[in-house]
Amino acid sequence: YNATVDIAAKATDSAGETYSDTISVTVDNDGQWPFSDDFNDTDNWAILDPSGNAYWELKTSTYNSSPSCIGIGSGYDYNEHDRILSPLLDLSTATKPTMTYYMRYKVTNGMHNVRVYVVSEDGSSETQLKSYTGNDLTWKSRAVYLDDWEGDKVFVAFELNSTSIYSPISGGGAWVDDVDLHERSDSPSINGITPADDSDVSGDVLIEVDATDDEEVTFVEFWIDGDYAGADNSEPFSYSWNSRYVFNGDVVVTARAYDRDEQSDEVEVTYHVSNPVFTPLYAFDFEDADHLADHWQIIDASGPGTWQRSTYRFFRGDYSAYCGQPSTHKYGAYEYDWLITPTVDLTGV
Repeated sequence: YNATVDIAAKATDSAGETYSDTISVTVDNDGQWPFSDDFNDTDNWAILDPSGNAYWELKTSTYNSSPSCIGIGSGYDYNEHDRILSPLLDLSTATKPTMTYYMRYKVTNGMHNVRVYVVSEDGSSETQLKSYTGNDLTWKSRAVYLDDWEGDKVFVAFELNSTSIYSPISGGGAWVDDVDLHERSDSPSINGITPADDSDVSGDVLIEVDATDDEEVTFVEFWIDGDYAGADNSEPFSYSWNSRYVFNGDVVVTARAYDRDEQSDEVEVTYHVSNPVFTPLYAFDFEDADHLADHWQIIDASGPGTWQRSTYRFFRGDYSAYCGQPSTHKYGAYEYDWLITPTVDLTGV
């Protein structure tokens, strides 16, 4: 840090006699602006390893851009509070300074986290900007805004935190790549969506979004009645939605476009869903693969197994619906998988 620090030295001879002295040194490093690092090495960063067995280091087993990233894991320890500290960043002439970075992480949900801090030039104060917990092993562009520090010199730190109580998750850790400090760009814009608002839809619906940005649209998210459905990170931005998974009626679809600075624009449309409704007597013996795919809903929420059409066990015919792993015919830990019938109209029954 840029501050006055004391440096002490102590000499001991063979007779055990000692001599020590202390000098004061004023550290005054220049800051960088702009700044970027793709972690081909760690020369620009300070690696602080105060506790735990794991530490931040170059990783070649995973990265956003070849050949390496900086990471801690796979596998970390109890009581980890390890961080990497950026070089000094000079925001004295910056407008809307923003640091973007690609990150993936896997930590004990709710108990352990990966934090991002801004640290003052002399190291006397710091502010937490972001905290991530749980499991997101997809490389994603993320951002922190440094507007409150315009005119200052600061550091940015990434830190993995674990406790002495809750077990670290197996294979857990945090990985960072492609850091870039720059002035924030304009927000993205959604110019259109198809099908258009107030459309009648049925069956499989391809939802397409026209989104632009002065730099790049990184991805578009799709939400169905407030529930996250999926995302697309390449043009044309689209999502294939099986409208049979909802009841007939009005459904609100939201599309949200992001740029690399995590700025967004969204559009909301209402679709009128009208799919065939089955009435008693309805029967299905799982012999028809197309009927299963078109009208039933399979949700593979977690665990190694899933619902599937199978010849492993059946009552009659050749097939049944079966939940498990095809190779072992067993389900696993933490299975929460759903097999849901088509909509059945019981009016007047």
